[in-house]
Amino acid sequence: MKKRALTSVILAVVLIPILWLPTLLFTIVVGFFLTVASFEMARMIAANEQLSWRYYLIHAATSLSLYVSFYLFLEDHVNGLFVLMILFGISTTYFSVLVIDHTLKYTAMSQLFLSALYIAIGFAAISYLQTIGVLTLIYLFLVTLLTDIFAYLFGIKLGRHKLAPNISPKKSWEGLISGMFFSTVFAVSYVAIFEVTLLTEVSLGWIELIGLTLLMSLSGQFGDLIASKLKRDYGRKDFSNIFPGHGGVMDRFDSSLFASFVLVFLVLVLRLFTQGL
Repeated sequence: MKKRALTSVILAVVLIPILWLPTLLFTIVVGFFLTVASFEMARMIAANEQLSWRYYLIHAATSLSLYVSFYLFLEDHVNGLFVLMILFGISTTYFSVLVIDHTLKYTAMSQLFLSALYIAIGFAAISYLQTIGVLTLIYLFLVTLLTDIFAYLFGIKLGRHKLAPNISPKKSWEGLISGMFFSTVFAVSYVAIFEVTLLTEVSLGWIELIGLTLLMSLSGQFGDLIASKLKRDYGRKDFSNIFPGHGGVMDRFDSSLFASFVLVFLVLVLRLFTQGL
């Protein structure tokens, strides 16, 4: 417990100032975290499928290519056709590798591609949210972090009904509801006090803000369950042990990746409607 607490303090001291970096530097730093997460995912898949170290590089190259493509798309620097071309190029490369290496299983390449796609979209969304505003990004992390903390605390004390016993036996419905409630109270208060802009052109009323925060909290929990499912399928407790007591990059960002995608998706949808489709 002391090791975990010490690591939390160190992470906070190191990571919080990063949020205020200039956009380009922040995007590069997030790309670094993406690369580490890519190696965590690739190592897990490679060990299970008995793949060589070369596939670590393939996974990292795929993740970074998709990350840059999605980020440029979100920033309106490229259109959707460019992203589709990148996806087609990567898919063609993967199929070519399958043809060249006849011993390689299709399922292995599918796992590499899908996991790279998942983390690339999530980290691209995080980078994009920083361009909307640092306070918006803090809102995202505040919701997911508080949800995890309160879900754990109340789940330990009050948990009676298992949320997903086959995926994460310790998670309960009581913990989920408690996490959503308390994270919403604190996050909504934060937005009100600091007048945070969450959905760019759209001004949110109290009901919409509470509804959005509950959705973000639920999305974070779902992202956590996705990560738990992956680890259980591959027989791992953590993705890595980079952060003592906390696991790896994916263990720290699992909730935020899915929640960030949901938030950015809402931003894009509202942008379309405000621009008249």
